[in-house]
Amino acid sequence: MEAASKAQQDAASAGWRVLLVGGAPDERARLSAAAATTDLPLSQYPDLAAVPAATAGGGTSVLVVLGGPAAVGLPDRAVLTAACADRPCVLVVDDTDLARAADLRACGIDRILVRTDGGRWIDEAIALAARLGRIQGTRREVDRFVAENADLQSLILRASAGVAMIDLAHCVVAASPAFELMMGYAEVGVVGRIYTDLLSPVEHAAYLRNAAAMARGESLPAAIERRFLRRDGTELSGLVRLTSCPVEGGSSTAAVIVVQDVSELKRSEQALAKSEQRLRQAEAIADMAHWEQRGPEAPLVASHALHLLFGVPAAESLTPDRLVQAVVEEDRPQVHRLFSEYGGDQDCEFRVRHAEGDIRHLACRVRPLDAEVGADETAGNFCIVLDITRLKLAEVSLENERNFVSTVLDSEAVLLMVLDPLGRVVRWNKALSELSGYAFREVRDLRIQDFLLPPHESETAGADLTRLIETGEPANAETLILQKDGGVRIVAWSNTLVRNPQGQVDYVVATGIDVTERKRAEAVIRHQANYDSLTGLPNRTLFQDRLTQAIAAARRADSRFALFYIDLDRFKSINDTLGHRAGDQLLVEAARRLETGVRETDTVARLGGDEFTVIVYDLASPVECEAVARKVLDRLGAPYPIGRGEEFITCSIGITVFPNDGDTSEILMRNADLAMYRAKELGRNGHVLFDDQLNVTAVRRKELERELRQAVDEQGLTLAYQPIVSTPTGRIVSVEALLRWIHPIHGNVRPDIFIPIAEETGLIIPLGEWVLRTACEAARRWSDAGMPSVSVGVNVSTLQFHQEDFPNAVRRILRETGLPPDRLALEITESLMMEDIQIAIEQLAVLQKAGVHISVDDFGTGYSSLSYLKRLPVNSLKIDRSFVMGLPDDEEDAGLVRAVIAMAHGFHLPVIAEGVETSEQLEFLSSLGCDLAQGFLFSKPVPADDLARQLAAGSQVAGGGEVLGRGPSTP
Repeated sequence: MEAASKAQQDAASAGWRVLLVGGAPDERARLSAAAATTDLPLSQYPDLAAVPAATAGGGTSVLVVLGGPAAVGLPDRAVLTAACADRPCVLVVDDTDLARAADLRACGIDRILVRTDGGRWIDEAIALAARLGRIQGTRREVDRFVAENADLQSLILRASAGVAMIDLAHCVVAASPAFELMMGYAEVGVVGRIYTDLLSPVEHAAYLRNAAAMARGESLPAAIERRFLRRDGTELSGLVRLTSCPVEGGSSTAAVIVVQDVSELKRSEQALAKSEQRLRQAEAIADMAHWEQRGPEAPLVASHALHLLFGVPAAESLTPDRLVQAVVEEDRPQVHRLFSEYGGDQDCEFRVRHAEGDIRHLACRVRPLDAEVGADETAGNFCIVLDITRLKLAEVSLENERNFVSTVLDSEAVLLMVLDPLGRVVRWNKALSELSGYAFREVRDLRIQDFLLPPHESETAGADLTRLIETGEPANAETLILQKDGGVRIVAWSNTLVRNPQGQVDYVVATGIDVTERKRAEAVIRHQANYDSLTGLPNRTLFQDRLTQAIAAARRADSRFALFYIDLDRFKSINDTLGHRAGDQLLVEAARRLETGVRETDTVARLGGDEFTVIVYDLASPVECEAVARKVLDRLGAPYPIGRGEEFITCSIGITVFPNDGDTSEILMRNADLAMYRAKELGRNGHVLFDDQLNVTAVRRKELERELRQAVDEQGLTLAYQPIVSTPTGRIVSVEALLRWIHPIHGNVRPDIFIPIAEETGLIIPLGEWVLRTACEAARRWSDAGMPSVSVGVNVSTLQFHQEDFPNAVRRILRETGLPPDRLALEITESLMMEDIQIAIEQLAVLQKAGVHISVDDFGTGYSSLSYLKRLPVNSLKIDRSFVMGLPDDEEDAGLVRAVIAMAHGFHLPVIAEGVETSEQLEFLSSLGCDLAQGFLFSKPVPADDLARQLAAGSQVAGGGEVLGRGPSTP
């Protein structure tokens, strides 16, 4: 505010005032109050039209216009132009009117001021008006001075140099044409422009300092270098002389400047400096230096880099003798020649012993100097010196590397050959010589397709090489190579191209690895992965792939094929009785018969164990399947020469047809499996074509599985007990616990239906333990009730028996139920024991040692040998009911029963006959010495309470006693 007050006082003394136009009343009042504090004369007018014309053109007023939303609007352009004529003008607007206010700047507005919050703009407007008024007064004084001093103006206009006069407000009031041309304003003129707009922005502060010093009367430098900004935006370097010019007796001061354009000089100086700098940089980068000498007696003119190359300290002067002194002694003669012979080209290499002690290799090229204009014709030399130490070391390293690479390539197992673009051998390493049998000298310049490749590959070798060169892409390939001795090896090659600087292919580098053994191993692995190791047939993996392909091909051709699922009947007995070697022989022979029994186009596979599959392609109708099946049955049913004798085996075949029975591999396999199991159920040695009924059966079986699980969880099964009597006395000596399932809808479900389901699903494990515990608890209750002591027999399933802790589970249940071990008989089938004879012996020995009775169930249906029977720790044999049914009339059954009883007695084992239903059967068995019998002749299976009542009534039921509960002859 103090600066504003000083300016107002200056303005008042000069006789000028501020004209305030427009604005809201409160704004005018605030401006008036601010002006009053500075004694600044201020007149107010409602609009521009009301401003007195007398105030125009006299330079006695500054116009302050309050525009924007606070007034009616921004002033009219024509009215504003007239009001601003020859008078400074300040326009005050809101920030929202800045764009429109900018359009009015051409009307003569000097400054645009934006209203601000807090009223700070009031003081700024007063201060700005005062400053503009003072400048306007000074400018008019300078204008009058220039007008009155015509000689000065004429001098400026005629000046050939750049001359200009600047007023106190830094405005150009006169300028020479040379100045305007120099600044690029020849066409539009420079008078009236602000001088600082002609300067580069970096010069503004320095100029304003000098202008202030000049105004204070201080002396300035004679010449100052300034950077100007031309109208086209380019910079100009000028040498400026600035002098003051008093106006009206020294009341104000204008400045006269004289500018000399030194841009070209500056550019030349800069170019020369850059050239010298680049030369120094080039010499430093290239380890290079130079010298020149005009005659033997002339001084040596050398670059600083020469000191560095010769190892001469920078403080020492460079003379020919000093340079020669630094050279290794044996190389000095040729360096002497460089300083003694003139007028011709010289090139040489020499070594210098550097100040640091190492040896440097330098290369020198000397060329004659042209005589300078006006000088005598004395010859001179110009010499360039280059440090080639690294090049020499690189050459030695390269040679060593060549030797190393050659040694490595010849010592490596990697095969290497280099070919030209025509396929001719350029390089051939030792490894390839050893593999092929050809020495490099034998094959040099020969085409590889003429001697190294087999005929079928040499035909395409040239085309492959051309394609590699044209595409430029690295190529990998495997080829057969022919050895000199006629052998063949497989090599995996990797080919790359070597190009010259022009981009053309010079060489093809082929590196290879002998993969013959790997390929053979891969072939073996592939065969093992896809073929059965025993029979050589496709395995399950390859079969699934063939089946998928068969489905796709049949869909495309709209044809059908058949899938045979073949399982050998009772194959396990061959393994158990004759050993695995005999079983393997039988499998191999069965595979051979299957392969030769179908067409070559059909697929025969082994899924595992004794399961085979056959895909019979291109069926005219499903009826053809039966003919193929009968042929397979006949071939597989023929005797097999095993060892010294012959063995017989049959098979069961399930058949599905695509697309009749399924359209995916999973469905076809499932349905074929169902059909195969149906063939087994029908007695084996037969075939079954899948039909919808089998699917219904499978669904029903699945439903039974679900219901059986529910029955097990909810304890919906029960036990029935069938007496076993002594044939001599007719007295009950034991009972067999039989599992029963009374279905809430279907009634009594036969054991031969739900027991296999329980075994397949694993339910037999918890179910078997429940049966064992329940039977033991019943026997203990009978004993506690004072009934005759009888033992209870419990059937053991295969899964249950092969549990590792089965003996421990039996002993635990006996301990928990309190039943003496000798009152429990475990009935184990003959086939179960034969599955793994050693495990059976170990398990049974533990149980027998604990006191448990072991009985072989269904004896005669398996294939156990007498030697195994002798080793097995068993206590009794049970003859299967299938052999008892035909007694006494069936001679074969009678002979078999007679032999079993005799054999068992030979091993001191009692015999139990199952399924005794008639007195004739009992009488026949008694005559053969059969020890025990059970069947409907004595009693059907009854609940535990019914059996307890029978035991309480008396234990003698035959041979002098009453038959207990004799019922119908059905289970």
